[in-house]
Amino acid sequence: MVKLREENDPDTIANVKCRIINISNFSAETLTIPDDLIIGNILPRLPVKTLIRFTSVSKFWLSTISTPEFAKSHLKFSLNQILLIDKRPLRFMILPYDDEESDSLENPIELENFFDSSFQQKLSKNDVSFVGSGNGLVCFECDHLCFFFICNPALHSYRKIMYPNPGYCSNTSWFGYIPSIDDYRIVVLFGLSRLRVQREPPVYFYVFSLKTGNWKRICDLDDYFTRYEWLCWDTKVVNDILYWSVGFLEYAMPKRIVGYNLVSEQVEVFPWMDWLQQLKVFPGMNLLQQCVSTRFFLRNGCLSIACISLIDRMTEVWTLKQFYDWNSWEKVGSFNRPCTFGCHVTPTGKFLVEKCFELQTPNRFMIVDASLDTEKQRQSHTCSCDNKITVSNAVGYVESLISPFGTIMSIDEEDREL
Repeated sequence: MVKLREENDPDTIANVKCRIINISNFSAETLTIPDDLIIGNILPRLPVKTLIRFTSVSKFWLSTISTPEFAKSHLKFSLNQILLIDKRPLRFMILPYDDEESDSLENPIELENFFDSSFQQKLSKNDVSFVGSGNGLVCFECDHLCFFFICNPALHSYRKIMYPNPGYCSNTSWFGYIPSIDDYRIVVLFGLSRLRVQREPPVYFYVFSLKTGNWKRICDLDDYFTRYEWLCWDTKVVNDILYWSVGFLEYAMPKRIVGYNLVSEQVEVFPWMDWLQQLKVFPGMNLLQQCVSTRFFLRNGCLSIACISLIDRMTEVWTLKQFYDWNSWEKVGSFNRPCTFGCHVTPTGKFLVEKCFELQTPNRFMIVDASLDTEKQRQSHTCSCDNKITVSNAVGYVESLISPFGTIMSIDEEDREL
């Protein structure tokens, strides 16, 4: 019979100590981690703040971390989160959330303010509108001062982008990333300033490219929009096509959907769906009070619409199952949201809603899945937010090394001390 050594056997302990000493000596003298392993598998998993510090290690690390290729590899490992935005004053809060693993929410964490005092003062005196976000960049518009600004909260950097003409006023705008052409763009429909009075003021369609740093006027689109029409602010991009709805004010109901191909710069008009034309009729209410508010969003990569009745606050969710078949709209589910405000839709189509309570109590957020029944929706997890914070927008967010001045991170000596 072979006798196994016990854990407290002196001979066994001595042998283990000997092996540890040998391994330690070997590691100190000969064991090194290859550069390709560090660059490809270790550094991309680190937070942005740590990577900025690591640029001081060597010129090789500085040049490597500053490349667009490394920024893209870093994005693959960045966690999807929700960015809460308070616009008075402008500040950001991170709401950790795992869209696939759990619906649990943690209390938001406020980020450090990185705007200089003069710029912050300009923002505090003027209305700021959220435009869009993508890969860690967040875009806002200050229409009174005729400029957009793009910021990266993780890099503590931002840039101003002036209107192509100071006499313009923005009607609607969109910002986001287009993977097929590897570019970030601002799409805007401008009108003439209110100071200019014309019988039928024209509408100008412009696109700003972050890659080129220039505005481009899309002249062929001027005839698609008039001052008698309004546009849905919730635009979304699917397969390089930017969708938004267009309607007439006197009917308070969208009548068509316009798609703009961001790559080919062509326009396509889609008919408004029949199931959205049916309005509920209530005694004592005129047609303007019986409208349905709509917003586009993405659900598992598919174009979707949330239809919110302004009468009973019921929200219906519809998804376009086949991208090239406009007749393939399918109802996913619905939910009732009295006394709540919809802030954000996750990639899987779940709604982050804010519950409105008394002023003395903190705001509370919850995740609602329209595909579940009402009872399961009530069991959704919630989190609290400081009652001094007024959340105006909530958007998907990831930490990134993408610079507002282009796709390459710009690091100076001051940034390295963060």
